[in-house]
Amino acid sequence: MFEMFVGGRTYADIIRYMNGRGVTTSRGGKWNKSSFHRIFSNRRYLGKYIYHGEEIDGGMPQLIDDELFAEAQKVLAKYAAAPSRGKAKVEYLLSDKMICGHCGNKMTGISSTSKSKKIHHYYKCTGNNKGICKKRTVRKQFIEDEVVAAIVGEHGILTDEFIDMIAAETYLLIQAEQNDAEIKRLENLIAENQKAINNLMQALMLGKIADTILSQIEKLENENKELQDTIANEKAMQINYSYADIRKWLSHFRTLDYSKTKNRKDLIDTFIYRVILYDDKMKVLFHLKGGQQGELLLNLIFPDYPDGHSADGENAKKMPENEKETDKAVSNSDINAECAYTSRLVDLRRVELRSYRVRLRTLHA
Repeated sequence: MFEMFVGGRTYADIIRYMNGRGVTTSRGGKWNKSSFHRIFSNRRYLGKYIYHGEEIDGGMPQLIDDELFAEAQKVLAKYAAAPSRGKAKVEYLLSDKMICGHCGNKMTGISSTSKSKKIHHYYKCTGNNKGICKKRTVRKQFIEDEVVAAIVGEHGILTDEFIDMIAAETYLLIQAEQNDAEIKRLENLIAENQKAINNLMQALMLGKIADTILSQIEKLENENKELQDTIANEKAMQINYSYADIRKWLSHFRTLDYSKTKNRKDLIDTFIYRVILYDDKMKVLFHLKGGQQGELLLNLIFPDYPDGHSADGENAKKMPENEKETDKAVSNSDINAECAYTSRLVDLRRVELRSYRVRLRTLHA
């Protein structure tokens, strides 16, 4: 991919190349343009282990040589400096996570312009288009703010107690997985081979046919070397975070600037499994073990429901979803109606949080 990119091939060319050969992304999906900038600018491919912004040279295997990586950065810089062919696409952070509480269909992002030529962004139930649901649209800004607040707001889930619980459960899970069955199986094979080698050595000492025995011993010793290399690779792939590391990583989400879209996206992707939206409340499901989700039920009370039915939004014309959005995502404008809610968090004390282990593995890689 790096060689194609530096050689002048477009993102579309690389997408066709990868998808045409059945090569999936790390999440098992098909390739699209959104992944490439992150890949071609990822300094981990230079063998640099990165933790909280600090780089450690040689902390992981180097996959891309320095010269090729540097050439890729020059191409990225040219892309960034080139005039935009169109307006930047608005990123709807909940588009893959939010479903309608009335009909169960997905809620997707749309844009519209009012009579005053002001552009607004909403989430709309796809059931509306099918004529099977009357769920009201909701302002993008408003609902994304509420989801962020459900995690890191004044009454959000990310309390010291919750962080302690997640860190403890995740640490225990990592420790358990480090003694996994595959490594034990390989170690047992090595032990069996060593036992066979010892027996052959005894036979050799008793004057048995030397050439045959030495050949068998060499074969078993080579097999053991390969098994030991495999075990070393398996252990190298395992996460080796301490409880303090995990807790620090979780706690840092409380210090981020959530006026920035990237931070909001990272927060939502890490913690949120699903958002079920009704007209007067939403239910937030968090990533937990084995497909289970903890429910934080937010009873939203909207003095003026922030949808497309206000005077400014009436008879609004649909606009393409490629309208530019500033990186300053949080707004105190009158778009966001005030809202009061109470929350209820189910008992999570006996739940292991596999998704955080997966997220940590992603950061480690």
